[in-house]
Order: sequence, then structure tokens, then C-alpha cells
Amino acid sequence: MLTISAAKSQSDFYMKLGDEGLWVDSSKNDRQIEKQEQEAWCARRLLTALIDNSMIEYPVSITQREEPDFEITENKKSYWLEITRAISEVDARERSLAAKKQVELYYIGDFGGRKAQDDLSSAAEIACNIQAAINKKSMKGYVRSKPTDLLIYVEGNNVIWLDSERADEESKAYQSLICTFPYENTDRFKRIFFLWNSGKVFQHGSTLNEKRFSISADMIHLLRNLN
Repeated sequence: MLTISAAKSQSDFYMKLGDEGLWVDSSKNDRQIEKQEQEAWCARRLLTALIDNSMIEYPVSITQREEPDFEITENKKSYWLEITRAISEVDARERSLAAKKQVELYYIGDFGGRKAQDDLSSAAEIACNIQAAINKKSMKGYVRSKPTDLLIYVEGNNVIWLDSERADEESKAYQSLICTFPYENTDRFKRIFFLWNSGKVFQHGSTLNEKRFSISADMIHLLRNLN
């Protein structure tokens, strides 16, 4: 369980964080423990990105919970952090089959998954999965009880085309577009972040790239057809 009590500085935070969330041990055969470790793994990557970019106020305390996943207190101001995945049902089943067989999953159809044929279709499906995740979490009661950050772990076969060292400029442009797309129900949350397989963390509405990419009519058309 990832718990940090009143870290007073960046160095104090990292000292108290230690090895929490560095890895996920799937050998314990306990889904609840594995779920908590996966959430800690995601939270560690978000929190370190926020701290390294001076986006955390001290003292900061983090407590891992059942639902929502974390309570965070920065300089006496408290809010929730909820973590969820954006992945298609087909890719989720493929991921589950790979886990049961205890093999490393390299997407693109190892266990029956499929991929889009181009960057635009890939981006549209990923955005559709993100919208579904936002919609689902926006209905939770705790979102109304306290300000809530939402961290979405973006997964699936199509992600590899937009989020890899081999991605070309067009692919990177679509990844940025996904992170700036005007999703519905975002106003229910304090902030929304995207965590990609590469480890990149984006805040919704801004990207690591200063360029801004317009929303094409083709993208909107594909999104409507996927919904």
C-alpha cells in the first residue's frame, strides 16, 4: 500500500516513497493485492511527474484506499485520486489471457486482439476508450463529495502505433490530439491525466509538446461512429 505521511520536500517525498509502486508482483495469485500494486505503480508515475514539475504543494500526504483509490493532502487541502484504464473489451480479454498463461504480452494480436489500419483510426478508438472511462468514473458519488483527480492508464493494441520510439511525427500529433480532445464530463474532475505505456504523463488540455493540433472533421466523424 502506497502511504506517505507529511513529506516536507521533494527529497523527503522520495525518501518516504522508497520502493512503493516500483513494480507489480503478479505471482501472488491475489487479484486484490495485484490491483492495489497496479494502482500504486500508476500513482507513483503521476506523483513523481507532478513533483519533478513543481506541481505539488508541501507538506504532502498520500493514503491508498479502496474507493476512491487514493486520498492526497497538499498543504492541508485534500482531494481524491482515482485510477482507471482506457482499453477496449477485446484488448482487455487478450491482456487477461496473457496474464493467465503467465507470458509477456506484446499486443498486435498475440491472443486474438486486433489493431486499426492507420493512425487516425487508432487515435479515434483510443479517444473513444478514454471517453468511456471518463463517463464511468464521472458517475461515482465520491466525485461530488470532494475534488477528484482522474488518472487514465491508456492501454491497448492501437496504443503502440502512437506511443513508441518508432512513432513518426504524424503519430505524435495524434497522441497530442488525444490528450487535448474536448471530452464530455471532464468538468466533473479537478484534473485529468493520461499515463501511456511509454511512461509519458500528459495532463488533459496540455501536452509535452508546445505545438497545438486542431481537431479534424475526420477525427470527429470516426469518434461519432465508434460511440
